[in-house]
Order: sequence, then structure tokens, then C-alpha cells
Amino acid sequence: MVILLAKKEKNKIINGLAAWTGLSKERLEILFERYGTRAEAFADFIKKRPR
Repeated sequence: MVILLAKKEKNKIINGLAAWTGLSKERLEILFERYGTRAEAFADFIKKRPR
């Protein structure tokens, strides 16, 4: 049960970041696996970079 709750929470965070940053869920999953909850800061940095 704890694993399912953790997975649901992770998906909730990733979906929110995808809506906020415009990054793909796949990219955000990679960031989340690498950096945990700090992925938000990395996603924000990527979002703001010039293209």
C-alpha cells in the first residue's frame, strides 16, 4: 500500500510539473529519478533557458 501511495504522489508531482513547465512527462520522470523532489528546480531552470 505504501508503494502505491508513493507512486501516486510521484505521478501527481510529475503531472503538475508537466502542466507548469511544458516539459514532457518522460523528461520529468528522468529528472525525478535523478534528483527526487529537487527536480522542480531543474525543471524550472530548463523552462527558463533561452531557445
